Amino acid sequence: MLRVFRQIELAAASHAGVCIHGATGSGREHAARSIHLQSELHNRAFVPLDCRRLTPPELKQALVRLLEATAEALPRDLQQMIVDSQKLTSETGASSDPRVVASTQCEIDDLRRNDALIDELFFRLTAICIELPPLNDRGDDLQLLGQALLEEMNRDDEKQIGGFGDEVWRLFRQYNWPGNIDEFRQVISEAHAACSGELIQVSDLPFRFRTGLDAQAVGPAVEPQELPLQELLEQVEADRIRLVLEQTRYNKTKTAQLLGIPRPRLYRRMEALGIEDLEGEG
Repeated sequence: MLRVFRQIELAAASHAGVCIHGATGSGREHAARSIHLQSELHNRAFVPLDCRRLTPPELKQALVRLLEATAEALPRDLQQMIVDSQKLTSETGASSDPRVVASTQCEIDDLRRNDALIDELFFRLTAICIELPPLNDRGDDLQLLGQALLEEMNRDDEKQIGGFGDEVWRLFRQYNWPGNIDEFRQVISEAHAACSGELIQVSDLPFRFRTGLDAQAVGPAVEPQELPLQELLEQVEADRIRLVLEQTRYNKTKTAQLLGIPRPRLYRRMEALGIEDLEGEG
């Protein structure tokens, strides 16, 4: 993390492109915001933009004020728009275009190899690459972060909690934290709300944390089950359609656009796969 902090300072003092890589909840947006607030552009707006949740027309409109993008979900034509805009800025000496900081959960080299990222944007974004470690790789940072988050919650509440019981810290260190800092913050927030003593105890921890901890236990090996290829493909297709439907709140038009299929075909596949058509827009 000391290396990450130095890289953030370097990025803030530079106009070079930045790519922030890390798992969900590891603090990618926070790192991007830190770069912005420490830079000479700190008096301008910071606009985090999740490209996975917007249609191409919405993305194109938002690019006028883009400051951060999830690189793996940005269409190639819009990537070229960013490159062309920065070329024009460089040639004219203008300073009105936003600085682009990209964040991704994928390895950015893999995005380039898979043609998900055009070469010109790849080279512009990788001048500075910041790798955010997952929470369970940060050792004693866990205790420092936990106490800092707790004190942050104390500032906004009449109830003042002094810290955590020893058994709580043991469980925190044992847990894998798949949601990283975002999950850690949420667990502490719920424990803070439930705590009635001076220290947060195991009984104050949310039920889902305790069940998640139990679920981490390694069970017996499971024998692989035979599954016909067609049935497997249909399962994968159905899971993907359900995920995008949930992301778009069952907006069929946006869902079809994100899946890259016509809307009539989406309806046919939903019916064939037994996917419930919940009420939504379009």
